[in-house]
Amino acid sequence: MKKIILSIVFAITLLSSCKDDIGDLFLNPNRSTTSKIEYLFAEANSNKGAGLRENYGTGYALVLPKIFQWTQVTASKTADENMMDLSAGTISTSWTAYYVNFLSKVSEMGALYEKLSEKEQVSYDIYLNLIKIVRANATSKTTDLYGSIPFSEAAKSRLIKNQIIFPKFDTQKEIYEFLLKDLKEVDDFLKSFQFNDEDLVHITLSNQDLLNGGDIDKWIKLNNSLRLRFAMRISDANSELAKTTLKEIVNRPLVLTNEDNILEEAKGPDGLNTNGGDGKFIGRAFKDLNHYAYAGKIMVDIMNESKDPRRAFYFSKNEDGDYVGVPSSPRTKPSGSDITTKEYSKINHELIKDNEFLPGIVITASEVYFLLAEAAMKGYISGNAKEYYDEGLRTSIQFYYNLVKLNTNANPMLPVTSDVDNFINSSTVKHDGTIKQLATQKWIHFGVIQAKEGYADYRRFDYPILEVNYPVVGDLMEMPLRITIPDGERLRNEENYRKIQAADKVDNRVWWDIK
Repeated sequence: MKKIILSIVFAITLLSSCKDDIGDLFLNPNRSTTSKIEYLFAEANSNKGAGLRENYGTGYALVLPKIFQWTQVTASKTADENMMDLSAGTISTSWTAYYVNFLSKVSEMGALYEKLSEKEQVSYDIYLNLIKIVRANATSKTTDLYGSIPFSEAAKSRLIKNQIIFPKFDTQKEIYEFLLKDLKEVDDFLKSFQFNDEDLVHITLSNQDLLNGGDIDKWIKLNNSLRLRFAMRISDANSELAKTTLKEIVNRPLVLTNEDNILEEAKGPDGLNTNGGDGKFIGRAFKDLNHYAYAGKIMVDIMNESKDPRRAFYFSKNEDGDYVGVPSSPRTKPSGSDITTKEYSKINHELIKDNEFLPGIVITASEVYFLLAEAAMKGYISGNAKEYYDEGLRTSIQFYYNLVKLNTNANPMLPVTSDVDNFINSSTVKHDGTIKQLATQKWIHFGVIQAKEGYADYRRFDYPILEVNYPVVGDLMEMPLRITIPDGERLRNEENYRKIQAADKVDNRVWWDIK
């Protein structure tokens, strides 16, 4: 961790020489000799480590070659017998993005806030509270991948008070309990927040807020929707905390329409999704790793059986006009020369690869409805699980149509109401009150858009039942249940790492993954 923190200090010192395509659209600390909280807020939100989008680096090293293969959302053209292995790039990309690229800026915001007068701190409280929401989103994704991580003491080398060089590892239980408490306090703050149109700090919020444009109502919905996500994620490990959280948010604003969806727009001169290079969106990774972009057999088969209207948005058809997926297991997969678009479907290039304005997906109405359906099924809330589930499906269909429609070269067709109704009432999709069915539809919704959320939920539910993976010759290939701590962190922060070393194994479930 020593080297990471030195890198953080170095990176902040060199902010003027860095460049971020999204941040260039707004007041930018990269162009200022003096860092300010509002500038760092914009920098943090636009950063790849904030967890607001899948970026090129993680897409190339982790998402396409690993997570999508593990969850069988996509399939590779080749018999990849190393699909379950963790390379150095697989392990380190998300770690570095979170600690060096994102959390350093959040820490710097805190250091600057400490230097302000009480009056100035009142003006800047809104920035400090909003960044807590972004931090919670990024932190949950990081702990979901790695388990115990440095958090409460992390990135504090620049603080005036309580400076820490070698941070302890917090358990996932401690982290989620803190995040839920923290977001409850943020909600309390936002309930009473009054915008001061004579305060320049408040006035500049709409320019510095890359995510919600200064719309506090959207921040409130995001905050409470994340609380819902976190509560249900830990519900098997700590049902009492999950129930308490649900009671607190059941009547609070949530993301409940596609207009409410929290998306990081891919603005820029050429559309950031399809540009290559570090920090950009995931679309370019689909171009560079096109052999990993075939449709997975299990997902295609499930969607074919119910005539799922989302197929046209998800996949391309083969030359016969059919949707056909590629098997996952190297042992059952045809030879690479036989896997072509003549016989098989690929992920629709209009959705991701060639969609220059595909946004980062933070949370959607569809996910929120599926979470509410699960909460109702578990008796945590009194709502109607079927109504929540059905609305989750309807909003998901509209959502994927909206995504493809962002592509200026695409002309998607919105399914007619009767086709949507027939799909929702089909034998395999009609609500039956089972977690298996709910988890399967949620897995389809996350699909190729929200890889880390899909990976987390697949581990939590263990549904749908996926193809068992075997090498051409040899024993079962098992999906990693977590990603291990990078070697650099183990060495730099050795004393603290030793305390959690025994749990740092790919076959060891994270805390909330109760079986």
